Amino acid sequence: MGNKATRLARAFRGAFGGTVSTGAIESYLVSQNAVKDPYDILYGVAGGFVLGGGIGAALGKSNKEFASAMSQVEKSARAAQIADIGRQIQQKGFATETAIPKAAFSTFDTGVGAAQNPFSIPVQIPDLRTDTNEFLLELGEPAFATWGRARFDMTGQLKSSPVTSIRYAGNILGEDAVGFNASGEVMESTADILKTNAMKADFSKYYQIYRGAYEDWAKSQDMGYLKRTFGSTRQQFGELVADAIENPGLDHHPDVVRAATRQSELFADILRRAKSSNVKGFDNIPEDLTYFTHLWSPYKFSVMRHTYDVKDVDKLLQTSLMRGTPDLDEEIALKMAQRMNKKLSRANAGMDSGLARIFTTDQKDVLRDILVDEDILDADEADRLVALFDRPRTGLPARAKQRLKIDVNTELNLENGNILRIKDLMDRDAEQVFSSYVTQMEGRIALAQKGIRSDADYQSLIGRIKDDADSVYGPDASDRIKGDLENIDVLYNMILGRSSPLVTDPTATSARLGRLLQDYNFIRLMNQVGFAQVAELGNALSIGGFRGLMQVMPEMRSMLKRSRNGEIEDSVARDLEAFAGIGADRLIHQAMNRYDAQDLFVQGRGDFIDKASFGIQPAKRIVADISGMAPITLMLERAAGRMAVQTITDLAFTSRKLSAKRLAGLGLDEAMTKRVLDQIRENAVTKPSGMFNNRKVKAINLAEWGDEQARDAFIVAVSRWTRRSIQQNDLGNLNRYMTTTMGKMVTQFRTFMLVSYSKQTLHGFKANDFRAYSAMMASVFFAGVSYMGQTSINAQFRDDKDEFLKERLSAFEIGKAAFQRSSWASLIPSMIDTGAAFVVEDPVFAYGRTTGLATNFFTGIPVVDLGQKSFNVLTGASRAIINPDYQWSQGQQRALNSLGPFQNALIIKNAMNKLVDMQPEYDNLN
Repeated sequence: MGNKATRLARAFRGAFGGTVSTGAIESYLVSQNAVKDPYDILYGVAGGFVLGGGIGAALGKSNKEFASAMSQVEKSARAAQIADIGRQIQQKGFATETAIPKAAFSTFDTGVGAAQNPFSIPVQIPDLRTDTNEFLLELGEPAFATWGRARFDMTGQLKSSPVTSIRYAGNILGEDAVGFNASGEVMESTADILKTNAMKADFSKYYQIYRGAYEDWAKSQDMGYLKRTFGSTRQQFGELVADAIENPGLDHHPDVVRAATRQSELFADILRRAKSSNVKGFDNIPEDLTYFTHLWSPYKFSVMRHTYDVKDVDKLLQTSLMRGTPDLDEEIALKMAQRMNKKLSRANAGMDSGLARIFTTDQKDVLRDILVDEDILDADEADRLVALFDRPRTGLPARAKQRLKIDVNTELNLENGNILRIKDLMDRDAEQVFSSYVTQMEGRIALAQKGIRSDADYQSLIGRIKDDADSVYGPDASDRIKGDLENIDVLYNMILGRSSPLVTDPTATSARLGRLLQDYNFIRLMNQVGFAQVAELGNALSIGGFRGLMQVMPEMRSMLKRSRNGEIEDSVARDLEAFAGIGADRLIHQAMNRYDAQDLFVQGRGDFIDKASFGIQPAKRIVADISGMAPITLMLERAAGRMAVQTITDLAFTSRKLSAKRLAGLGLDEAMTKRVLDQIRENAVTKPSGMFNNRKVKAINLAEWGDEQARDAFIVAVSRWTRRSIQQNDLGNLNRYMTTTMGKMVTQFRTFMLVSYSKQTLHGFKANDFRAYSAMMASVFFAGVSYMGQTSINAQFRDDKDEFLKERLSAFEIGKAAFQRSSWASLIPSMIDTGAAFVVEDPVFAYGRTTGLATNFFTGIPVVDLGQKSFNVLTGASRAIINPDYQWSQGQQRALNSLGPFQNALIIKNAMNKLVDMQPEYDNLN
């Protein structure tokens, strides 16, 4: 009995000691860690009571090691308090050194010359900031990517990260190429797809009017096709439109007014949506139809800075600011002018959008943040500027708000007689300004809809990601997430219409020359690419099958025809174009497509590259048409979009089903699907089908939908389905290196193939259903049909026609070409031929590419092919000149033919084949 009483006493002593010690230690830790709360003290006390009692009863006083360990814990807790108090005194500047007892370092090695809390070593306990912890709790568990380790696209890489916040960024920024989340979660709408839909819809509405207005105006000026297509006439028209927007009271040509009115209306609509999406800086901007967006030209800034004294340019900007905002302090105006001048002269493509917001917002705190974020003023200077707006103004209500304004008509007369003008620093072509503004603004709106309302919000997200990564990876975090941060930065900037951050200087001559070479290769090699598009008909059939295609066919004429106001006659196709830009590519690839997004900001130099680019863009449009690419893609997109609408409509009126897996991939959960189907039943116009047991949709009436969230979800679903079936590449589908100048050159004409690896091949395997496998088989079938048609046409007028057809139209060659051109073959043919090049001379897939380029990864690069063919022509010509016995061969003639623009087009290629036949087969008489 005595022994039991003794053990019981030891147990109570151990429990009491453990409770007190643990409570003291845990209370201190809670006081030092914002993530912990008082419940941690309660849990620690309870644990100390149980463990202390049990250990005390078991070990008792005889265990000297245990007693020593407990004593050491108490000493360490006291040392921790002493160390942290001393560090706080040092940080507050009360002392450079603190008298810290030696006991604080008696056990833990804290390094040389530093007093460190042994319970707060970062490597030992990776804590999170309070806001990051709350942020992560709100995120929950963002979806993982399907086939994550097999993916090289940016979104796939981000969604494969173990860091929660990185996966979150991947889920909201870029479109997922595979289209299914790893555990079947609903695919969230992304800034990528939202921006694409809205931007294409804006462009389609714009060019419905602008294109016709320009053509009518040019004809009224007696301008022929060549002048209005290849000259600077279109730019002149754009400047007239800009003047009509800013000065509607003056006399303008009716066609100019027509274009100006549409542009003003679209500017106002974009402004309304920016407000409703809470884009920072657009809260209370009035809808002024006479406002023309300021688009500063970095190149024009650079030219003016080098032509005139930098101080004169500063003076011009300062004067313009003070005239636009009379209360502006002269010193502040000068500092703003100097920063604007310096910033814009070295700005990369798209980086001036923040400066435009400076002159639109009337919110003082927002203006201050933008001035600081854009590095125009420091914090104190920004405070001084916004304080000016608090001064009472004569004749205005006390609550009337002010905006920082700039007088665009300001001129500065120099002593040498030259005149500097603010307008000379701006792009005044209304079409180019619209292209730039829409690309940037729709990106900002889309990001705001996903919670990133400003660059400051984005930087806050990056900070939380780094904090989160520290807790996952520890000291190696910065290296482990470097690639993920680059992916996020590329997606963010390109969604905003900026150049990829991986492009060091998009205005550099090398970068501009690289884009020019890509454009030339387009008009040189892409003249038969329409044959490759035919294979995508198989993908379209996977949406609604042959029945869906049969129901679309009677509407095809009205789907392709536009009425006099520029709108499509078919109601369903018209709605899809108006809300998502589906099938609008040929319409919107007008003058805005003369330059890529980067060239919008670096043109106007007047050098060889500029002139060549200006002339080559209309030629690209011609190639897109004569190759069949533009018309075939247009037809397939509209047919696929209509079939997608019909398939979802069938869910509303028939017993047909679409798997929850497929719906989740489109972004529709069970509840949202029900809301969408309810809106279809309420607003769609249908009629009984004469051939099939369903109701054929005649109109979807998206503008009448009362449930806007359901409409938005429906638009995203149809857009995703269409963009996968008739493949279009989203930003998130790319690898980040494919956005660089070199990456674009290396992957030119292969971007489709690289993206199809995830968007078609991996998608089909993950779907693993009849729709997926039927798409694969149908794609192979139509690819084979197009190959046979193309080969038969190209054989015409050849001397060896019969031999040519016998070789190329054998069952084996047709089968290989059909597989190679199918949408899901992706990387397989190129990988086989690259490997085969080290073993055999002839490639396995020799005839499948419509461009005529090699299949392997190296010599199949267009720029490499251009260089190789040019070298062959030059060496052959020089040999023929030097050596009289040397003769020009068929191979050299083919190389020469391949260098010219349009050389691969039908009829032109047939004629050039005769030139080849006229030459000897070999280059030596012997």
